[in-house]
Amino acid sequence: MDSDAELDIIRRAYAKQILAACGVSNRRIEAAFASVKREDFLGRGPWQVVRWGRGYVPTPSRNPVYLYDDVVVAIIPQRQLNNGQPSVHVGAGVGYYTAVLHRLVGRRGG
Repeated sequence: MDSDAELDIIRRAYAKQILAACGVSNRRIEAAFASVKREDFLGRGPWQVVRWGRGYVPTPSRNPVYLYDDVVVAIIPQRQLNNGQPSVHVGAGVGYYTAVLHRLVGRRGG
């Protein structure tokens, strides 16, 4: 299996995980999270992710698989500026959540 196909599977599992953490069952929201590539909004890895009780910890490599978890990812760790935890965060930030919302409402807003 090539890495793109593998990441598609991982993104779909990630979307299910996020919705389960929120207690939500909605195919449109799930499809939106599965289709937006988080790595496109976070620059080149390795990334700094927040591990509660340990602070920022680097991902083991540049493989985007490490972004598909319900984790906070640093944008500028020195300023504690982050791409928030997907199950609890909605905001503009670097545009990731805006892109997810765009998938939901489309060009016409509905």
